[in-house]
Amino acid sequence: MNNTCIGIILNNRDYKDNDALVDVLTREYGKITFVARGVRKHNSKNATPCSILRISRFYFDYKETKGLQNLKIAEPVKNFFHIQGDLEKQAIGCLILELMDTLQLDDEPAYTLLENTLQYLDSTKNPYLVLGLYLAELCRFIGIEPFVDGCVNCQSEHQIVAVSVSDGGFVCANCYNPSKHIKKDKQQLQTFRILHKAVMGQFPIIEDSVKLTFADLEDTFTFLREYSGIRMKGYKFLKEIAEM
Repeated sequence: MNNTCIGIILNNRDYKDNDALVDVLTREYGKITFVARGVRKHNSKNATPCSILRISRFYFDYKETKGLQNLKIAEPVKNFFHIQGDLEKQAIGCLILELMDTLQLDDEPAYTLLENTLQYLDSTKNPYLVLGLYLAELCRFIGIEPFVDGCVNCQSEHQIVAVSVSDGGFVCANCYNPSKHIKKDKQQLQTFRILHKAVMGQFPIIEDSVKLTFADLEDTFTFLREYSGIRMKGYKFLKEIAEM
């Protein structure tokens, strides 16, 4: 066991017999996939630290030429108990992991973003603000952030009335087309702008003043979906929970 790393478990899926493939995001190696042998057995000591919504320490012998690494031992470092014990937070957390995994972001800034996001989600009573900031950060990471400093078409900063996914951001009254744009009220526009101007590190500053629901994130979800081309398996489940 010459190598060790700390990482966030992104995914855990069946492999062979009682084995599993565990996708982990780390600072040192980026995204790494471990073969966790026997982890499906009820008495496996590696089972819990290889489960999602946790940060764990992994011991292994790194093989640079191999795509899969053989896991020796896993130890828990951080358990997000408040996420694991709340169905809505759990659904949000799973979607957060899914998006990081699907977008294949694996550098140190991505790790820092994911770690901070999960920590805030675990402790907050405003989980949709955490999710909204995370979605906006992902848009920024992959270069598809909407234009929110004025009208995306004419750059006017006055009389902003809509958010247009097809146009790429805010739309003013002069550029508004009722056949393709849906008007938003002032509060909705302010919320959308805050999400796409703030960064995750500012969450503690705005946590108490910006209260969000799932519905407030629909435009940001649409931006991410349309411009990245990804499918979000966890989106439907979260929407069902949010609307219960």
